[in-house]
Amino acid sequence: MKFHIYGDDGASIRGWIVSDNPVESSVIQIVVPGREIVELVCGDFFEPILDLGWHANGKCGFVIDGSVLPGIEDEREIVVLELKTKFNIYRRFRPGRNLKKKIMLFDASLLPQRRFYKRFADFFSVQYNFTESIPFETLIHVVQNEFPSSKILTGRPSFHRHGANMKLWDFTILALLRAPFEELAERLIVLNSLAKSEAAGPAKLLAHGVAPLLDFARGFPFDDARAMAGAFRRASSEQRELLRDPFTRLFGCDLNESPGRDTVTRALHNLATIDVVGVRDNFGAFKRMASDIVGEDIFGAQELTTPSNVADLARRLSRVRGVRGLLENDLILYSYVEEAVRVGLRA
Repeated sequence: MKFHIYGDDGASIRGWIVSDNPVESSVIQIVVPGREIVELVCGDFFEPILDLGWHANGKCGFVIDGSVLPGIEDEREIVVLELKTKFNIYRRFRPGRNLKKKIMLFDASLLPQRRFYKRFADFFSVQYNFTESIPFETLIHVVQNEFPSSKILTGRPSFHRHGANMKLWDFTILALLRAPFEELAERLIVLNSLAKSEAAGPAKLLAHGVAPLLDFARGFPFDDARAMAGAFRRASSEQRELLRDPFTRLFGCDLNESPGRDTVTRALHNLATIDVVGVRDNFGAFKRMASDIVGEDIFGAQELTTPSNVADLARRLSRVRGVRGLLENDLILYSYVEEAVRVGLRA
């Protein structure tokens, strides 16, 4: 899906949407608290989209004005969704409540800090979580969407593919990394839980991009070091590739590229362009730096802690034969980042 909101002057909201089927016209839902949901067909002719060949007849535009939503100029709580997918296209800026900032938080962990999401919603008019699950083309349009001027994105999309575009569109970029053995331990625990519960919906988003690891984690022998070594040894080539160096892959690899020494160098170069880089072991410092550059404490008073079962498993995994090799590049990358953070805090 492609979309763009190119105007909101109070009296009207103007934009266009092209669905994955370029022949059909999309339908939007206009949601205002306390009012009936309004549906509107995006049937206005938009010549530039026809010229680009993105839509069969160019009838993909829409205008939401007083004829569609009476009293629109007085409504601050307006949300525009694409009907079929319920994808959030737009939410009107709320003066006095929203920050005029565009933020991307690269949370490198598989299990995101969802407790922050509600707090983020208090500061930003539009919020997109699990951005790694948003199709490549749609995420480009999320980033380039001219309105709103207040939005936050979180997740694990490829920095190599999206970072430059985010910078070009004036995003403040934050990145939070964690000790590689801890991250692997939590991934295995979370994936084991998902595999056993056969969770669907939002919970399944946690496995996006690593679904083949569900079978690996389902019967993982957490309490037997020798059996753990055997499980890693018997992992398929696809599973081993997905287990290998997730942080280096996130910040240094292109699509279908395997982590290596050259991608560690690229990841370090990319991290050097990010506005704030922190590590979970010193989350307080990360919060302070992020607050300084954003201009508001968007994280609040909460701290990040590592559950005892994750910490215990991380220690055992660090001694399991073959595991260090799967995280070799991440361990190098993390050591450089950890040292840079330490030196930066002393400066």
